[in-house]
Amino acid sequence: MKFTRIPMPYAKVLIVDDVPTNLDVAKGILKPYRMQVDCVASGIEAIERMRNSTVIYDAIFMDHMMPEMDGMEATRIIREELDCDYARNIPIIALTADSEANSEEKFLGKGFQAFLSKPIDPMKLDSILCLWVRDSERESLTASMPMHNAEAEPGKTGQTAEEEIPRIEGIDWQAGLNYFIENRDAYLSIIRSYVDSTSRIIAKICNVTEETLADYAIHIHGIKGSSYGIKACEIGKQAEELEHAAKAGNFRLVSQNTPLFVENAQKLLNALSSLLKPDTPDIKPVKHAPNEALLDQMEEAAANFKIDELEDIIKSLERFKYETQAELIAWLREKVDQMEFLPIHERLAQRKQETAGDKK
Repeated sequence: MKFTRIPMPYAKVLIVDDVPTNLDVAKGILKPYRMQVDCVASGIEAIERMRNSTVIYDAIFMDHMMPEMDGMEATRIIREELDCDYARNIPIIALTADSEANSEEKFLGKGFQAFLSKPIDPMKLDSILCLWVRDSERESLTASMPMHNAEAEPGKTGQTAEEEIPRIEGIDWQAGLNYFIENRDAYLSIIRSYVDSTSRIIAKICNVTEETLADYAIHIHGIKGSSYGIKACEIGKQAEELEHAAKAGNFRLVSQNTPLFVENAQKLLNALSSLLKPDTPDIKPVKHAPNEALLDQMEEAAANFKIDELEDIIKSLERFKYETQAELIAWLREKVDQMEFLPIHERLAQRKQETAGDKK
């Protein structure tokens, strides 16, 4: 989308979504605004963020369909049970892949200030940010910062002659590049997230029963939204049809069509995995054990739901091969990808205690 984004480096927003790819997509299209973007994977975590108030956010982008607690219930609790002006007044914008005609009316009557359909339309997002987040008084303090034009991040825009558009059936590569402002690296990073998270979700839908149909609807809804987000619209459409069937209680249709959907989705994931595979072998230096200081930092970051910091730390740890505790690093990577912060904190805290006890 060729239009100018107004930088808002003073702003802090919270994204709430249980699908990691959706969080990455949201971060990607918010990047030109230079704001602080924090992410959590559930309504429960969003409530805790609001309750603790360690960061004062300018807005929350709240996914609608999530397991355990949906976005409407999380918003109700924030508005009615936290008992403070901050929680009652913070703008909350609904995010949903539902396409019902009355969706906007439904959300605006439940404590939300605005509504965004997935995949997010960058121009609609810009309008919402200008209405609910942009602050002219704080903006004047950063007026000397250069304007960010969506066309360019030096060295990262467009594609060179060496960077051919891959021909992958079922995904519109050029549309995806356009969506992420011609930033090829950002788009590939989000595709990598899609491959990782969708593979895990597919494992949860293979053995659907009538008793698990409601959970199935949530999982297939997540695949639908993230597939449309990366412009894999064929798989997104198939997921959408299965979601409608699940919500209607049509177990027969779901059970009949899910195997073919899984087969088609796996073909796409395999093709994308091949695209992401490096051409040269990954040769890493060898260390005896992971860096203890980094593990301590990771424990603290997990305790405070700092997803970007966790990603930076695990990448630093993954730069090496380890003679011991290699399985710990693999486990930590899995939990970071799944955004399961509490298990990371608990395991690393227990490990620290055991290590301290051994030294005594």
